[in-house]
Amino acid sequence: MALVFLSISSNFNRAHHIKAALVVLKGLYSELEVSDVYRNQPLKGSGDDYFNLALKLSTTVSQQALIAKLKEIENSLGRVRGKSASIVNIDIDLLSYEGENDNFVCHDICEKSYLLKPLADIAGEKIEPVSGLNYRQLWAAFDQSAHPLFKVEIAL
Repeated sequence: MALVFLSISSNFNRAHHIKAALVVLKGLYSELEVSDVYRNQPLKGSGDDYFNLALKLSTTVSQQALIAKLKEIENSLGRVRGKSASIVNIDIDLLSYEGENDNFVCHDICEKSYLLKPLADIAGEKIEPVSGLNYRQLWAAFDQSAHPLFKVEIAL
């Protein structure tokens, strides 16, 4: 069984698309642990603010099969790639995959507030392999003024 952490983001009809993605994921994986939802401005370009969250799940599928399934879910929810970076109705990214013979940690986690804070919410004591610090410590040391987050209250 692999332990997986995902990031879900949207900047178009945000609550609807995030809820829809969670419904699909809950149908595939019996137990999900979901962080709070945060709003942030786009890092690059223009467009509406994003809603972001992290979630934890367990799976028996390989990392490659999981990524393929996540892309399939994005496509089923109307994700359009390559047209405009200013409109992203749904984005589901792999943050971490810890399998028996297959491990991955996204290198952007410690650089982006919208990845780090939600992950710290649900995996605060988990050690980030490069720094040796846990995600809660990394969030406490993060320059939050450079890219602020705002907690959003939506029913998931």
